[in-house]
Amino acid sequence: MNMLKKITIGIVILLALIFVISLFLPATVNVERSVVIDAPKKAVFEQINTIKKWEVWKGPWQDKDPGIKITYSGPESGQGAKLYFDSKHPDTGQGSVMILKSNPYSSLKTEISFGDGGGANGNWQFKDAAHGTKVIWRLTVNLGMNPVKKIMGNLMMDRMVGPDFEKGLASLKNVCENRSGTSQHQ
Repeated sequence: MNMLKKITIGIVILLALIFVISLFLPATVNVERSVVIDAPKKAVFEQINTIKKWEVWKGPWQDKDPGIKITYSGPESGQGAKLYFDSKHPDTGQGSVMILKSNPYSSLKTEISFGDGGGANGNWQFKDAAHGTKVIWRLTVNLGMNPVKKIMGNLMMDRMVGPDFEKGLASLKNVCENRSGTSQHQ
């Protein structure tokens, strides 16, 4: 058997293996992070529900590119509020975040578009905690049936997005807890 034929057979076997492995992987991937913020739910909720305030706590894209261009449309807060971002940074690119559903002081649902990079759904929950408000931020991505996307998404999504969520939540915590210089429990 010549070398070219062996290489071809090896590639076919590798591709078949990738396809078979992908059949057993979920098409939906979730990334979730949480933090407890020493502030009332109302104050924390408004930092997310009022989409222009994302600039204050620096949502995940602004930290990577201080020159990012951000514009808004729709209402200032709640359902329909939309943020558009445009960046030259390769990890950011272009896209938008829109609030789809706003349940005051308990949850928010968002739709995130990464332009040609696809989309995702965001989910924010706000729960009472012993020392303030527990904020849970979740991203849900449907990878479809593409075997390579399914494998890469299941292996890497948490490592790619998780640190951005951690930074964003730490910044949100800092903004909410230092708003008046002291905690703001109601």
